[in-house]
Amino acid sequence: FDLLIKAVVKGFTTLSTGEICLIINPYELIRNTIDNNMASLFDMKQSEIEEKSKKRKILVLDDNSDFMKKMKEDVCSRFQLVNIFDSVNSVYDHILKNQVDILICKINQFDDEVIRLVKYLKTDENFNNIKLIVLSDISEYEIIRYEKDFSYSLYQKTTEYQKDKFIEDILRF
Repeated sequence: FDLLIKAVVKGFTTLSTGEICLIINPYELIRNTIDNNMASLFDMKQSEIEEKSKKRKILVLDDNSDFMKKMKEDVCSRFQLVNIFDSVNSVYDHILKNQVDILICKINQFDDEVIRLVKYLKTDENFNNIKLIVLSDISEYEIIRYEKDFSYSLYQKTTEYQKDKFIEDILRF
């Protein structure tokens, strides 16, 4: 520690207010930080963040399509707390009784009851903290144009789905 102080602190000066101020060599500070393996602290923080992210409570509304089967496998293999439901009513009941961090759902058509569920969750302040991930074959532009007040955290076109990017996006939440 003494060597670090001697390398980093280059001297002292007196300010016009009479206070004594250290003169620090920023190059030495950075070099010593890296040399003393302080960079591993950043890595540790990142791993802690990722570990907490893996414990997010995720709900998947499954429409039994081949795409959703694949996506469910990807999500379940990476995250620990995943619940899968096959009806909007089941999801709604679960959300009312349990804390949920992320809801993943697929929109198949514009009059879909999933849209009504998502709109309800976004208008009720008790559920504002739930991140909504929308998967669809319908273009994002068409969804927004048709459902003007429709809101979500992430939109993913099913034809452009990439497992690693999708998992990374979920980890960001």
